[in-house]
Amino acid sequence: MTGATGVLFLRLEATFITQYQKTRITLFSYFKFLLLSFVRPYYFSQQLEALNSTLFPLFVLLVNFSVGVGFLIYQRYIEQPRISTVHQALSELIFLYPLILLGVIFAAILLHLLAVFLGGKGSFVQTVRGICYSSYSFLLLLIPGLSILGVFFGAFLLIVIFSKFQKYCLTMAFVTVAFPLLIIIGLLSALGFLNLSYILTTLSQVNHFNFL
Repeated sequence: MTGATGVLFLRLEATFITQYQKTRITLFSYFKFLLLSFVRPYYFSQQLEALNSTLFPLFVLLVNFSVGVGFLIYQRYIEQPRISTVHQALSELIFLYPLILLGVIFAAILLHLLAVFLGGKGSFVQTVRGICYSSYSFLLLLIPGLSILGVFFGAFLLIVIFSKFQKYCLTMAFVTVAFPLLIIIGLLSALGFLNLSYILTTLSQVNHFNFL
């Protein structure tokens, strides 16, 4: 009985050590790629190409989204004099997790179709990984005034990563990433113009009514 208990204890200890080492390697890899993404983005993309992992990109996306977007949410709530600031921020962040995953899937489908059309040879899984790894740009949200820079830096990382994952030139990677962004910017501009036109029309009608 004692011998069986000892063997069971040794197995549990070995399992715990193995899981600890995996976690430590994951955290080390996260910070290593974090540094490379800002300092040496091209070498960063080369290292990612050799890293064949499915869970690690999702881990990167989860951490970056939680830290970057979570900080913005917390900053918005902290300005309000409420005791449950942290609870409200966490609740909103948790609510956004399914939305960010759906957004990644939708973006991956669109970008992968464009990449294949432009001659890309990467798989759909690699496209998803590329989007996840470009989320390191979310950390720029921690610095006030750098939100716009984070958008452009994320697009830059995605271009560099796609050039490796899809195995085509930087020009084709730029077209792949820039085309959807231009469409989104165009739609937002059109919506903004429509809202502005609606507001001006409403104001003119109000002024006309007051004049009468």
